[in-house]
Amino acid sequence: MSETTQPIITLTNQKGGVGKTTTAAALIDGMRRRGAHVLAVDCDAQGSLSSIQRPWIVDGTCSTSDFIKGRDIIPTKDGQATVPAFEDLVLIDQEPGVTVFSLKKAIEKALEKYGFDCAVIDTHPDKQFCAISALVAATYIIIPTTADRFGIEGIKQSVDFISDVSEIGGNDWSGRIGALVTLFKTFTLLHEQIYGQLKEQLPSQRIKLFSQRIANNIQIARAQAEGISIYESQTVFHG
Repeated sequence: MSETTQPIITLTNQKGGVGKTTTAAALIDGMRRRGAHVLAVDCDAQGSLSSIQRPWIVDGTCSTSDFIKGRDIIPTKDGQATVPAFEDLVLIDQEPGVTVFSLKKAIEKALEKYGFDCAVIDTHPDKQFCAISALVAATYIIIPTTADRFGIEGIKQSVDFISDVSEIGGNDWSGRIGALVTLFKTFTLLHEQIYGQLKEQLPSQRIKLFSQRIANNIQIARAQAEGISIYESQTVFHG
């Protein structure tokens, strides 16, 4: 486990389309609105989080690829920072000297140097180098999931992946993994039933289930399209 006292939160799921990046952006924005200085790291070469977090990307700051290779970031005047991802990230494991511990070292260095209160990492739904690196760096893990059969399958696959990575990095996330239900349809019987199943089953896997669920709300898509925070739109939470 990382020696840093600031939390490093990685969002992961082996299934796509579960609202992972949206959740990451909401988490980052929510903490900033509470006065926290947040280091956001986009570990998905598609760069979706980078697009959402563009106001906090300073001209001249390094990309995630360069960050992993040891280059320094440039925070905003308000002490925030987003490290943007580009397509070259898929080849980062071929760079000399780069290991699955490189991202962890880079984040810990930035946390200490710039005094960030926490770091949040968004990942791609795969089992490749960047996803492994993001988990190795994590002190906490959030698994966004949908309340359906595919969501349950995604949690199982993600837990298996997390277990494999724990052996690689020597991490112990006991009590530090949480599942968050997204795209939740209020008053839909199936979603309520599956949420109930998760509530019963996940504790045995040492996974906490967030009581609050993110609703399947058109305001989320609208906020993304308009480039504004979901907190500037109507309430998108349930429970």
